Amino acid sequence: MYKLLMNQDFKNNQQQLLTVRVEYRSQNGYIHDYIGSLRDGTAFISVASPPPAGTNMRMMVSAPGLGKTFELPAVVEWASGQGGHGEQPGMRVRFDQSPTGVLEELRLVSEAFIVSALGAKIAAELLEGS
Repeated sequence: MYKLLMNQDFKNNQQQLLTVRVEYRSQNGYIHDYIGSLRDGTAFISVASPPPAGTNMRMMVSAPGLGKTFELPAVVEWASGQGGHGEQPGMRVRFDQSPTGVLEELRLVSEAFIVSALGAKIAAELLEGS
């Protein structure tokens, strides 16, 4: 659904801010994640060895047709290890609300993108119905 790039091995270098680049491969993948969690200020990122809860990071999000890459400061809320008990290994992040306008711009651009991709009627149903 997306390609994940991390700038460092967080276990060996905790001084540098962790940057996670999430490059969606399809419009549908991005739309699914936007409606499911991104618009609420969170994301689940599948990664085999996630950093521990409390890790500050910068999440770079892009998708085909979105028109820009969004830089979203975030913190790891929780992480799951190797996917025991049927859970997928990864981390849930919450976006920092402090950079004025970044999350609002993400919302405006994403919702216009969804309308353009799916049409006004379907977009309205998805955005209001979930």
